[in-house]
Amino acid sequence: MQLGVGDTEVSHGVTLPAVFDELPDALDLSSSCLQVDGAMFAEVCCGEAIFTLGIMIHKVPCIKPWDSQYGEGFDVVRHGEILLALVRCKRIVFGHSAPPCQSATWGRSPAVRSWDFPEGLPNLSPKAARLVSLGNEVADFCARFCLELYAAGGYFSVENPRLSWLWALRLFLALYSLDGVIYTLVLYSDFGAAYSKPTILLHNSPTLHSLRVGVPGPTTVRLRGLVRWHGEWVARTHLASMYPPKLGVEYGACAAEAIELRKLAVESGTSIPMALHSEDFGFPLPMVGDSWLNYVVGDMAWHAPDLVDPLVFRGEGAPKGFSHREHVSWALQQPHPWQGSLSLDCPDLDLALEFEIKSRPEEIDEFRFGLLEHWTSVANSLVEKQKSWSTKAGGAIRKLVQRINGPLIALLVEAIGYNDPWLVDHCQKGFPFVDHLPPCAEASAGGLKLEYKVDSSFLRSNRGLLNEAVLSKLRESDFSGDVMEETLKDVEFGCMARVTKIGEVDLGKVSVSRRIAVRELRSKGWRTRVVDHMTESWQNPAMRPVDKVTHDCVDVLVYMLVAFLKAGVTPLMWKRDVSKAFRRLPVQCAHLDLCWVAFLHQGICYAAQHVGMPFGATSSVYAWHRVGAFLLAVVQRLFKAPAARYVDDYFGASRKGVKCTAGVCLEVVANLCGFPIDPAKSDNGTLELLILGAEVAVLLAEQAVSIKVDAKKAVKWSELLLSALSENRLDGGEASKMAGRLSFSVSVATNKVGRAFIKPLYAQAHATLPGGKMSLWLRAACSWWRKFLELRPPSLFNVGGLRTHTRIWTDAAGASRWIAAVMCFESKFFWTRMLVPPCVWDCFLVRQDNQIGMQELLAVPLALETFKFWLKGTLATIYIDNNGVLGGLIRGSCAAIDLNQAIGQLWLDIAELQVGLHAVRVESKANIADGPTREFLELLSELGATFVEPQLPAWCSDIWTFPA
Repeated sequence: MQLGVGDTEVSHGVTLPAVFDELPDALDLSSSCLQVDGAMFAEVCCGEAIFTLGIMIHKVPCIKPWDSQYGEGFDVVRHGEILLALVRCKRIVFGHSAPPCQSATWGRSPAVRSWDFPEGLPNLSPKAARLVSLGNEVADFCARFCLELYAAGGYFSVENPRLSWLWALRLFLALYSLDGVIYTLVLYSDFGAAYSKPTILLHNSPTLHSLRVGVPGPTTVRLRGLVRWHGEWVARTHLASMYPPKLGVEYGACAAEAIELRKLAVESGTSIPMALHSEDFGFPLPMVGDSWLNYVVGDMAWHAPDLVDPLVFRGEGAPKGFSHREHVSWALQQPHPWQGSLSLDCPDLDLALEFEIKSRPEEIDEFRFGLLEHWTSVANSLVEKQKSWSTKAGGAIRKLVQRINGPLIALLVEAIGYNDPWLVDHCQKGFPFVDHLPPCAEASAGGLKLEYKVDSSFLRSNRGLLNEAVLSKLRESDFSGDVMEETLKDVEFGCMARVTKIGEVDLGKVSVSRRIAVRELRSKGWRTRVVDHMTESWQNPAMRPVDKVTHDCVDVLVYMLVAFLKAGVTPLMWKRDVSKAFRRLPVQCAHLDLCWVAFLHQGICYAAQHVGMPFGATSSVYAWHRVGAFLLAVVQRLFKAPAARYVDDYFGASRKGVKCTAGVCLEVVANLCGFPIDPAKSDNGTLELLILGAEVAVLLAEQAVSIKVDAKKAVKWSELLLSALSENRLDGGEASKMAGRLSFSVSVATNKVGRAFIKPLYAQAHATLPGGKMSLWLRAACSWWRKFLELRPPSLFNVGGLRTHTRIWTDAAGASRWIAAVMCFESKFFWTRMLVPPCVWDCFLVRQDNQIGMQELLAVPLALETFKFWLKGTLATIYIDNNGVLGGLIRGSCAAIDLNQAIGQLWLDIAELQVGLHAVRVESKANIADGPTREFLELLSELGATFVEPQLPAWCSDIWTFPA
């Protein structure tokens, strides 16, 4: 049988210890039927719940500990939202979690995770994949639990072995980046155990660092390996998994002290104290160096025989066992992946391009203008039918539906064979706001395999608690007048019902979300955009999409332009923007009770109801995606016109001389269907276009296309970053927007450049520090981005000759501190080497592995700086024999802070050189750059290689303060 929350006996026989019977249930607290004074503690993935016992000894209020072994009701993956809601309501202010480490431990053999795949290796057995998947789900919840506690001004701690892949997961790296969050090393031998079992606590408590005892206790038991237990071989660490009781008592004392400090801070109005950086143990995982790992946990891994796994991992097909000479010979035959022409899987676009390239402008105009005249006539003939169609809409949404020409859309769907059978019906009866969202027809990328834990019934049955949480967060800002003004405009437009005072609304029958003002700097100055916080109110989690939306980016426009240039045709670009795209789509009447918003204005709390899809809801994105993709399909298929779309922005190119471009066709069709274009945002017939934050230019003389970040946006974003740095403040919403802008800017210009410096922005967005305060990591990132925006490096796509393909090999020797690089440029070889300068060495964080990872990485900027005369503007394949450095370079980021800084600077150099860099793995014994680091120069001499005086870029001397 399955028992609910609060039951202590479960079907598989494990019983919640009786000592916890009198503790309140989380569900009782969430339903507000139980009043408890004081700040509450919660332990999840608790095992034997030693820490809860310690908390009880020190008389700190706490709830029953959670662990799935005590029943389905205590499963955080299925029911953890109850705990998160209690955190947001500040009923839980201290939480501890210990995600299972079966799949995360470094001692597992065979391994199921790695630096390149911390979330699970590919091609695992079904059993191992299930273990990894469950571990990821629990770890994800624990991270969100911690982030919610941090955001609510509470305390958290997470426990796992020191050598656990948990610390390499993205969310836990984000946690560690936050101010006031540190690692503390705990040894069980310090608390009476016979073994040390190095354990890490990641936490923000001002007191838990004291669990690290100065002098380690004695150990008499070794935990490595297996032992026979009840007739089975089990890991010794499994039998020693329970916390020592003394550790639980000491933890309880630390938690009680921290909660008291927090209480005093809240009462006095001062900042809540958190962990001190000076007490940080540091990142617990070694970045590279198998010898260090073997020393700690023993050599528990093995390599597959060559007959089974004959190729080098990430080696681009290189066989194992090459010599230096054989690898060089092989590498010189390999093409660069960017040497091929641009390709897209878009048959409709290809047919449209073919029609436009092969037809004369007069023929194109005659064909398209004829179609426009026909469909305009059809639309005029449907006036009465459209009126009759719109009267069948619900009264609340009828004003919106009257603007949509459903009968015309139905005919167009049939004419082009568009695969969305629900589109016309939803235009009439409203698009679903929560629960199941229909598939996005042809404009999607595969199915989503997500387990949804919230639905509309949850929202309605928990309205009291959810509305209370939302309303408690309402604050009046300096721009509340703008919120009221925009709301009244929405009412007049017909996408919102009337505005009323909150006291006149029955909150037992509606669900509210917070309406907030978001300030945006536009070309004409600052403006207020009103956004509804549908995630905070749990509306977004209750939406169930079945697929992923896909959008066209600037690369699709480049694809069109290159196609025209290759055909000897001059292309001219255009763009269009649909006016109020989301707001024109009606909400399904059955979901209107979930679409209320609340805001403060002049000290009064107001409420209003959406009847059009709101800005801030996931379902709004999906609803418009279906309509927007339909309009694009009409233009591409019916009018054979090349066009692309990003949300409500449409863009494309036509050959010079064509009057009826895809933009003209879209404008007419969209207006006829009821989704008019905003003429103020249109552009036509240009060789230079600003689109999606990028400057796209057709360079006719060079027969090339150039892309770079829009100059005005670069200046604007740089000013915003400078303002944030000056005030030492960046709130979560602005951090999220800035992360999106900058992610796009680097993808436009130089592939992975800057990804290392996106991480602190997302960390600030997901868990904003109190008052929007900026961490040192975030400040360094913002300084880097200002430098990048100043450079604005372009990407060039040449139609004519191929870019030169250079090959580079890099290596480092470790103890001797030699770093080296070898380059082959147009069949000529060059090489360089140097000892790592002391001023550079002193910048590295302290490690016990001869800084091999940092040295291996340093060999890359050595190559770029020394060979930059030859490398500028080329395509380059770089061969690296260190997995950690290769993975960090490919990802554009690394968990170790000093490596992360260096990688970011490195990609900035790559951007400035305009090098198309492709990183590949080479075995150490096959790496020709290994020779110069070990005085083996015979092969270089045979190849006639020229020595070049080594140079390192200036930033290598101080990775922590560059750029200025």
